[in-house]
Order: sequence, then structure tokens, then C-alpha cells
Amino acid sequence: MGSSTLGAVLIIGLCVLFVGVDSGQRPLLWLSAVAASDAFLTTLDRLFHSRNPPDAELLGWGWARAIASGARGAAWGLGPILLYKQATIASVMIPFWGLISLLAASAYTAGPFFPSLVATVVCGVAPPSIWLALEPEPSAHLAALLLALSVPFICFVGAVGRRNSERSIAGQLELAAILDLQKQQTKLVSDTLAERTRFFTAAGHDLRQPLQALEFYASIAATKLRDARADPELTQIVDRVEDCVDNLNRQFNAILGVAGIEAAIANSKSVATPLQVAFERSAMAAYPEAELKNLRLTVMPTAIWVNVDPALLQRVLSNLLSNAVKFTPRGRILLGARRRGAVADIWVLDTGPGIPEAHHDDIFKEYYQIHNKERAPEHGFGLGLAIVRRICSGLHWPLQVRSTVGRGSSFRLTVAVAAAASAADEGNEVRFASPGQTSHIIIVDDDDFIRDSLERLLRSWGWSATSCRSAEQAIGYLRASDDPCSLIVLVDYRLAGQDDGLAVIDRIRAEFGAAIKAVLMTGDIDSTVLSDGAKDLAIPVLRKPIKPIRLRALLTPMADTRDA
Repeated sequence: MGSSTLGAVLIIGLCVLFVGVDSGQRPLLWLSAVAASDAFLTTLDRLFHSRNPPDAELLGWGWARAIASGARGAAWGLGPILLYKQATIASVMIPFWGLISLLAASAYTAGPFFPSLVATVVCGVAPPSIWLALEPEPSAHLAALLLALSVPFICFVGAVGRRNSERSIAGQLELAAILDLQKQQTKLVSDTLAERTRFFTAAGHDLRQPLQALEFYASIAATKLRDARADPELTQIVDRVEDCVDNLNRQFNAILGVAGIEAAIANSKSVATPLQVAFERSAMAAYPEAELKNLRLTVMPTAIWVNVDPALLQRVLSNLLSNAVKFTPRGRILLGARRRGAVADIWVLDTGPGIPEAHHDDIFKEYYQIHNKERAPEHGFGLGLAIVRRICSGLHWPLQVRSTVGRGSSFRLTVAVAAAASAADEGNEVRFASPGQTSHIIIVDDDDFIRDSLERLLRSWGWSATSCRSAEQAIGYLRASDDPCSLIVLVDYRLAGQDDGLAVIDRIRAEFGAAIKAVLMTGDIDSTVLSDGAKDLAIPVLRKPIKPIRLRALLTPMADTRDA
């Protein structure tokens, strides 16, 4: 029931109460006319909104609404006629009051389209005014005069409605223009960030290649000079070159690591991940440095599964562990987790010097280091914790730090708990292959310096190696081997031609079986797709520049040391 129909019911009730009626037929007739016109106008409005007609049809819809508005005005105009009772002024004034109220309200909504306003006023005022003017009683003549005089007021209300409607439309158009401009600016920023990410990805890969080869050559030279007991000064020079390469690597990784965070967060994908796997991967990268400092790095076993992006979680944990190893002079470092309802708290604790409370927020700022005001590169660059905070903030992982000066620090990361995956899914987790029965490694890389330096480095460790420029060469070597499953394939992700490293490994395993042990190397920043593919193929990923000590730590359990 429309508002005008409810108004008609109210008017009839007041007339019955104060005037009385000779017959119920005339009130019911008027009520039916008002309800029918109300239903017609409501149906027309609903059809308009549901069909959302094109601009070419709007004028036709406007005229249709003008007709409907006129019909409702005419229906209300019947009120003073059908409810009129001679010699009773209340029978004139009550319908008159209701008619003026409705026409004013209708004029406000009809004002934006002038024909609708005219139809409402003319059809609602003219019939009852003429009828009342023809009645013999003075009260009827007065009501007709007042009704005619109300036309300017009704038109003024319609003008106000038109003005407010125009302002509303102008405001909506302005808001739409602002939103469109914002959309354009957002797209521009997004395109700029994407272009920057593409640039850093391409530049990062191209720059990492010679840097990686330089680090391998420096490591080989240092090892050979020490073994040959060469001139101490020459050995010292090579050690300094190795230090410079290591410093350059750390700067390069830090800068490109920050550059790729936005893209990594935007492309993140949360999946059910066993924390134990993430713990072992992160700890493996920190073990060599911890052993060099005689630190005890402990990983507490856990059966908790969490809903996270595995690569980004590993990056956070690796940075926290690296920071702990770097600033802990003695003692131990602990990595563990505890379930708390629907979330899991991941802890990284150390027995380092501690962090003053005044610096708890500052340590997460870029390039901020408490005890390295002089920016000495051997103490890092102050980007590790900044990267941790950006990732945690972008993925809504609460991060807290507690520390006591002289006793150590603890970092707590909170993530959502996930249900344990099925056995089949668990088998797809990235894990290192079990020890093999070989120490021969096939290198697949299209960069000459990488192939040469890596082959020399592997041979300096006592392993045999064969370098291949393409997948075809590697497959040809495997076909000629008596036992291809005993070999380890070390593949770069970006290769010349259409195949990438994942495709090469897939081709090799399709021909020689899934038992082929493989390791993927990459210099890409945004490697979400790569990480997902590596997970599907169950292969570990090494990110360039690769430190020789980490490469050896990964390959040693995969190779048979008896052949070394």
C-alpha cells in the first residue's frame, strides 16, 4: 500500500469521525481510485529501475510518469467531491487539507520533470476547484478559492524539488568524475609499480648473473690459494675481493628485496602449509652462519598447519633468523610455534644483547640500526626487519617484539591456523630429496660465466660436473648415461628460448622418471609462479646470488660423498 493510499484512509477516517457519511460507496470509490493510481505509479517506477532504459528512451518514460502523476493527482482531486456533505464545513476542509498535503509532496518529487509537475497540479486542483465553485454554499466557494490560491505554493515546492534534484545529480556527477579520476590515478600508480617491478625483475636477473659468477670465481680462487699455501699477501688480497663480493651481494639482495615486496604481496596466495616445512627451510639458510659463530640454532618440532603464503612466510622467518644470527654473539637461537585457538604464534628467540624499549619501533624502519650509526656494511644495511614489517603489515600478520637489554629478544608472528592437508597434498610440499648415490651434477644455464664458474666450484669440492647450455643438451647427456636417476640436475629458471627451468625439469622427469633429483636457481624478484611450480614438482629453489656455503649445504645430502 502506497503512502498516498494510507493518506486517503486517514482522510476517510477523519471524515467519518467528525462528519459522518450518508453512504460508504463514495469513500470506497475514492479510496479505490487513489489505490489504483498509486499502484500504477509504483509499478511504472519499478519497471523503470529494473529495465534501466537507454538514454534514447528516457523521454518516453518521462511522459509516461507525467501521465501516472496526473492520474494520481486526479484521483486525489476526487476526494473533496466524493466526501463533500452539504452544510458541513468539515467535509470541505478535511479533504482540502489532505489534497494540499499530497499535491505538495507529489510536486516535490515531480518537480525535476516539468510535465509531471504540471500534470500533478492541473489534474489535482482544477476538477475539485471547479466543482466546489459551482456549489451554492459559501464554504465551498471559499475552499475553491483557497485551492486555486495554493497553486503558487505547490509550484514553489516543485521548484525546490527540482533545484535539490539538480544539485543531487550534479553532486553525483562530480562524485563519479572524482571516482573516475581516482580510478585512473590508481591504475596509473598500479601500472607504474608493475613497470618498476618488471624493470627490477629484468635488471635483477641480468645483474645477478655476472655477480653470481664473480662470487663463484672468488670462492674458487680463495680455496685454491689456501690449499696451495700461496703468498700470504696474495691470499689476503683474494680474501678482500671475496669480502667485497659478499658485501655487494648483500647490498644487491637488500635493495632488490625491498623493491619486490609490493608485487609479492599483491600476488600472494594463502594455502594450508605445515609449519615444520617452513621452519626447516628457513633454518637451513641460517645454519651455516650460526655454525661459524658457534651459535646453537634450535628448531622446535611442530605439527601445526597454517593458512599462509609459504614463500612470504619463509622470507619473514629467514629475515628474523638472519637478524638473530647477525646480532647474537654467543648462546642460542630458538624457532618454535604454539597454537592459540584459531591462530598460531611463531616465535624467534635469541640470547643477543637485547633492544632498548625506545628502539622497538625504530628497528623496523629502513636503514635503521642501533649500533651501526656509521653505516658499516659488514653489519648489514638495516632492511631485513623493514621487509619483515612490510610483509606482515600487507598480509595482516600481527608482529610483536619483546626484549630485555643484556638478556635477548623475542619476535612473535601470529598467523591463521589451517586444517592439515591430505597425505597427497603433504607429499607436494617442497622438500629436499633423500641422499642419492652420485656426486655428478648437470648444470643447465645459458650464461657462459655461470656455467664455467659453477662447474669449477663443484669440481673444487671434489664433485664431477657437466655444463649444458640448453635442455636438449642436458637431455642428450642423460640419455647417454647408464643411470640417469643417479644424477643431480641444477637448472637456472630463465633460459634462452621458450622453456624455463620448471619446464626443463618437467621434460626431464617426464622422460626419465620423477626420481631425478633437481635444484632450481633463480635471480627473479617476483617469483610467486616459480615458487608454486617448484612446490608442484617438489624441488628446492636457490635464489641468486647464491652463497657457495649454502649451495654446498643443499647439495651435500643429495650427493653420495663416497664419490667425492
